[in-house]
Amino acid sequence: MKRSMCGGFLLATLAGILACSGDPTGDLIGKNLTIEPDPKTVFLSPGETKPVTISVVDEQGNEQDLTGFNFQASSADITVVEDTTFLTTSTGQRLGTSRRINVTGVNPAAAKVTLTSNGQTFDVPVVVGPASAAVTLSASTVAVNQPITITFQGPFKFGEGAAATVGGAPGVVLGLSTDSTTMTLLPPPGAAGPLVLDSVAPTYAPTLRFSVPTGDSITVAALAPVAGTGSPSTAPALTIPAAGTSTGFFDVGTFTAADITSDGGLGGQYYKMDITEAGTYTITTNWDNDADIDILLCSDTTCSDGGDFLSTGVDQPETDSRDLVPGTYYLAVVLFAGTAPGSVSILLQH
Repeated sequence: MKRSMCGGFLLATLAGILACSGDPTGDLIGKNLTIEPDPKTVFLSPGETKPVTISVVDEQGNEQDLTGFNFQASSADITVVEDTTFLTTSTGQRLGTSRRINVTGVNPAAAKVTLTSNGQTFDVPVVVGPASAAVTLSASTVAVNQPITITFQGPFKFGEGAAATVGGAPGVVLGLSTDSTTMTLLPPPGAAGPLVLDSVAPTYAPTLRFSVPTGDSITVAALAPVAGTGSPSTAPALTIPAAGTSTGFFDVGTFTAADITSDGGLGGQYYKMDITEAGTYTITTNWDNDADIDILLCSDTTCSDGGDFLSTGVDQPETDSRDLVPGTYYLAVVLFAGTAPGSVSILLQH
């Protein structure tokens, strides 16, 4: 008589199922603990306070009751206190899975808060950004088209895209010193008010950028039309920069002269460029409204060549670079469409 094997197979299957019925990750519960602050980095201004919530989790992400919790500020540039009201219950007890601290900025600096709990340690970086920046100005009462220098007194440098405004009006940045602590600025004509700097990089946090007031004010003379811009033959001479430098120029945007270039614009203004050193020159023109302005270079006072188009279209600002040999050139700034702007700026870079 044959014996049935079905029962044997059934018992073996049940045994396998029972053997695997436990939690395969059970040995990870409560293991490999890490401190999880939120946020992991704190950015503050002096006098500003922000909370940081702390929990401890295991490898599966399960929150643990905090034991041996402590915190320590790295310097007096910040203060840290625990929020003892955080997660209190109706019985006056506190839930044990999270704690909260309040971090306050005192001085501009890079600091940290060291957290300890459940035998683990975590450093929370804290950056206290500048509320202002002390500077030295070469002048605070400025004539039109008079550049000034702005030099930091504190632990700051100018970063990429550095800019400055006077009473909210942007100036033209002509350059930075080699160590990026000094800016040469052409202040906007007619502006008056506080000087604010943008893209300021603290030396203690060089990858960060801040916009900060300086506590200084600047007054700039009002802009008047520069004589002679109605024709290349009477065009005022622009200051040509030496190699590695920039110069700037502001003028009123009258555009009452005829456009003698091939652009076919509504009017033009003309400026002379006496080039004494061969090289690549970048010309950037900007203006204070939404008009369509083009820039061209003429080789003589009649613009007999029609003008070499440096830039056309509706870009603002208009900019282009040219390799120029020594000689006299005439920059034509042409109002192609729209209403004449109140002011025009010309930036030359070599």
